[in-house]
Amino acid sequence: MSDVINLSINYIELKEITEKHLLNRLKMKEQSEQPYDYAKFHAQGRAILDMWHEIALAGNAPSEQIAADLVYFKNILEPSRW
Repeated sequence: MSDVINLSINYIELKEITEKHLLNRLKMKEQSEQPYDYAKFHAQGRAILDMWHEIALAGNAPSEQIAADLVYFKNILEPSRW
């Protein structure tokens, strides 16, 4: 028998956690000296963003809010592309 833990998190908490992790990855990316490290931290930030998006879509948040936050997070991850 497996132990199952139900996790409950609201959308605002999820957004705050995601923002914190993306800003951390951005800081590490900016401080990286090697191209490999830069790419690694960018990929980690992208993975965090993808995970947030999947969780947000599975929840009950309005699609307009998810879309607005996705643009906001992409601006954090890749400010020069927007």
